Amino acid sequence: GQFTDRCSSLAEHVEANIDWMRQNCVPGTALLRYGDGDWNDSLQPAKPELKKRLVSAWTVSLSYQGLRRLEALCLRAGFQLDALEGFADAVSRDFHRFLVVDGTVCGFFLFDPGSSGTGTPMLHPSDEQTGIHYRLLPMTRSMIGGLFSAEEAEHHCRLIEEHLLAADGARLMDRPPSYRGGVSEFFQRAESSSCFSREIGIFYTHAHLRYIEAMARLGKADEMLRGFEMANPAGIWESVPHALPRQGNSYFSSSDAVVASRHEAEERYADIREGKIAVDGGWRIYSSGPGIFLNLLFTRMVGVRKVYDKLILDPVIPKSLNGLHVEMPWGEGILELHFVVEDGEYAARSISVNGKEIQPDAREENPYRDGGWVLDVARCEGWERPGTTRLDIRL
Repeated sequence: GQFTDRCSSLAEHVEANIDWMRQNCVPGTALLRYGDGDWNDSLQPAKPELKKRLVSAWTVSLSYQGLRRLEALCLRAGFQLDALEGFADAVSRDFHRFLVVDGTVCGFFLFDPGSSGTGTPMLHPSDEQTGIHYRLLPMTRSMIGGLFSAEEAEHHCRLIEEHLLAADGARLMDRPPSYRGGVSEFFQRAESSSCFSREIGIFYTHAHLRYIEAMARLGKADEMLRGFEMANPAGIWESVPHALPRQGNSYFSSSDAVVASRHEAEERYADIREGKIAVDGGWRIYSSGPGIFLNLLFTRMVGVRKVYDKLILDPVIPKSLNGLHVEMPWGEGILELHFVVEDGEYAARSISVNGKEIQPDAREENPYRDGGWVLDVARCEGWERPGTTRLDIRL
């Protein structure tokens, strides 16, 4: 409880975090233990032994993305973190060794007691314990972070379309956990909560937004646009006709089916998914949701983003939006973007700035499609000055 006189560098703190991650992996693997849970706190483990033996594929895919970004930062800075060496490669190896079972990523993997080599996939087509067969978060994060191969990404896109995409958007799982009336066998809140909302009701808009981001990463422009429309309260009834007024008068953080009980929700979940039961906006203007929405709109759909000293132009525009005109602030100036969508839905074929055609310095790395145009920021300094810069982008 004493204050320290010693000052630690940021690098020391980062290295200590990486050491902590290594120490908290299942022995013999590079897979982080589940501990007290991941983002979806309705799935907190019900038994103490699950904290050490259970692994969340979403946590693993997210840690992989973070480690890869840290590698890139260290390479750029000419800085070495010994604890980082080979960690991301090991995570990828063990992810595919344990968590991708028969070609499909599981939501969780439960290692056998005293074993780091055998166990049981959960929230997977082979899962007969929970009855839940698919989980959205590890699928979309593995696409966003580049952990899936192109073939794996396409396979999981089909699974999302078939099993997780409901009438109101992408849902956390293919069905809700069974309600056990207060008795928890695997997951605390999910099996004991009497309220069917937010994560319990398995539609949380944050997760739907990451579905949108994954579709943009893959260049699936129509799916991305449909996702935006489902999460936008303005005109919600065109995309989600069974939404109630509460879902249309403010940004909503969850889409909560109007059911009387957990029992009714479980019995009628097929109707919920098909849009036969009305949905009400849950928590509203909560956390960073609207900010994530707008960030994805500008950086993934319109496709303008900065990465260090590079500017990325990587629009993903569906053919239905041919002729789209966007104005957005950029520094002290305005970017005016005009899109012509011809053959493709992504990957710019030509870009002109104020009437003069330009060429990219490089292409952004993307394992799933042609990457966006990379420009040195120095070439774009004038865009941030007062005034309007016009970009004509042909796709």
